[in-house]
Amino acid sequence: MIRAAEPEDAKKIATVLIESRQAFLPFAPIAHHEHDVGQWVQNTLFRDNRVFVWEEARALVAVLAISADQMESWIEQLYVLPGWNGRGIGTKLLGHAHSTLPAPIHLYTFQQNAGARRFYERNGYTAVAFTDGQGNEEKCPDVLYVRSERAESAYRRATVEDALCLSVLASQVFLDTYATNGVDRDLAIEVTSVLSTKSFLKRIETETVEVFVADHGGYIVGFIDLDFESPCPEPAFKGVEVLRLYVQPPFQRRNLGRALMTLAEERVQSAGHKAIWLTAWAGNLAARNFYLRLGFKDVGSTQYIIEGKEYENRILVKDLASRIS
Repeated sequence: MIRAAEPEDAKKIATVLIESRQAFLPFAPIAHHEHDVGQWVQNTLFRDNRVFVWEEARALVAVLAISADQMESWIEQLYVLPGWNGRGIGTKLLGHAHSTLPAPIHLYTFQQNAGARRFYERNGYTAVAFTDGQGNEEKCPDVLYVRSERAESAYRRATVEDALCLSVLASQVFLDTYATNGVDRDLAIEVTSVLSTKSFLKRIETETVEVFVADHGGYIVGFIDLDFESPCPEPAFKGVEVLRLYVQPPFQRRNLGRALMTLAEERVQSAGHKAIWLTAWAGNLAARNFYLRLGFKDVGSTQYIIEGKEYENRILVKDLASRIS
């Protein structure tokens, strides 16, 4: 949970800053001596900024520092303790900054910090200036990002608290797509079992599954579900399955599906896999054409079975080996 930082947090905040910098920014060593960071937090960071921390299981695992005056808003610090990244904590802290600060919001990150740059760009920031780093303490080339008022959705890893909303959203999109002639027993069973809250909770808690959501002002409007162990129906192809990619109808045609797929491809590549695959109902031409535009290839068919009835699905595969990270 997020809370305002207190003076007694200074030492723990310093630990987050030091360990995060060591783990993720080895090319830009922290400018202060480790023994002095706590004092800098106490005397400078608290004085000049509004500081927030994220606690998990009574451990302080992330820090956010923001500032604003009549002219500009800034994210000054956003760090997550190694081992706690990839859990949506950074996205939630960033969302808190967005709800607190007036736009436009500015921040600097190092040019070499590719992960942070992708993170901010997914969350609506645009690079507007590149410097040689002579203006920062580390003398490391950096980039200025700005987020305007028109920035929309943020992308983060799903948590167990999202299971109910994911179930409702998936049911809505599924019925809008497949129940065009009404709801029959097959569709009803699919929605109440496969798309139930219990099913999503199980998937979120499964180690070989990763679910990412598109969050629009605190509302979930889309998600992508990755399965790292599911075998492709075409044995010649190996890779990670996109079990579902759903976007709520009012938010379709806004590039959310494309952004979620890009996020998935980056995650799959970072895990050492070279391909991604999915199945799409043969009758869903809109979805099939969308995936083909994203570079997928149709490699065959398989059957999806509901209550003993077969539904033809097309198998689509995308080779990520030649994708530029």
